[in-house]
Amino acid sequence: MQHRFQTFFHFSFISLCVSEIILKNYDFYRKKHPFFTVFAAFRSPDFGVFRKKLHFSRFQEWGWNDVCGKGKCSIFANLFNTIIYMYEIDPEMTPRAQSYKDFIIAPMPMVSMFFTKDVTRLVRKSKKGYKSNMLMCYCIGQAAQKVPEMLYQIQDTTMLKYDKFAIDVIVRNKKGTLSYVDIPVADDLEEFNRLYLERTKECAERCENLYITDASIICTSALVKYDIDGVVNLYHKEYDHHFLSWGKFSRHWFRYKLKISMQWHHALLDGGHACLFIEELQKQFDRL
Repeated sequence: MQHRFQTFFHFSFISLCVSEIILKNYDFYRKKHPFFTVFAAFRSPDFGVFRKKLHFSRFQEWGWNDVCGKGKCSIFANLFNTIIYMYEIDPEMTPRAQSYKDFIIAPMPMVSMFFTKDVTRLVRKSKKGYKSNMLMCYCIGQAAQKVPEMLYQIQDTTMLKYDKFAIDVIVRNKKGTLSYVDIPVADDLEEFNRLYLERTKECAERCENLYITDASIICTSALVKYDIDGVVNLYHKEYDHHFLSWGKFSRHWFRYKLKISMQWHHALLDGGHACLFIEELQKQFDRL
């Protein structure tokens, strides 16, 4: 009995050590084999609330859609205690249960809101060598983290919850056409600036879309040459992410203003959540 306990203890210790190594090199290992995607995909403080069938794109690529339906999830979750980035969630287990029932079958479930914000500090910051669009995306990412409901997404009729955000940016590539690139949200401005410059440059040069599949995406569209009030986007079940759009800055004496529109799926957010996000966005502008 003692021997079995020692063996189990040693195995668990080695497993935890390997787990930490893989977490620190997650992006490298996940490209090598789907096992590492599974291995580095299971930690959530409320794991038991959610279904064990995860929806990772890499599972689909390798035909592992049902890997978690075979009882392996609980083993990995208990043994390795690593991180979930995206998982299917039962709407009935969330505060969005009633809204999900009301709007998931609506022919047009998207809601749009228009608002004007003071971006004086952002404009001043952009004169210190930062791109204004990068600063906008940074503030959007920081504000979104203050609204937990924005981590929800809809895929067809399935509700997903993520553990992190990414900002989708439209880039004009070297062919003169448009490409899309997702920028992972980082708390540090310099780190986010580095990711923004690297990924937008790579996207423009490769003329390919660079998507992130394990983050809640906030789409953006910047028409900085034009004075617009905002954009109401079309609805399609493949394009139901949170969406923000803006035009050019307008000057009012010594202050700068910006008109911004926000669109979201009503099954995921109510107007109060959107207003909270908008208030947080202004706070982020003022902190630059």
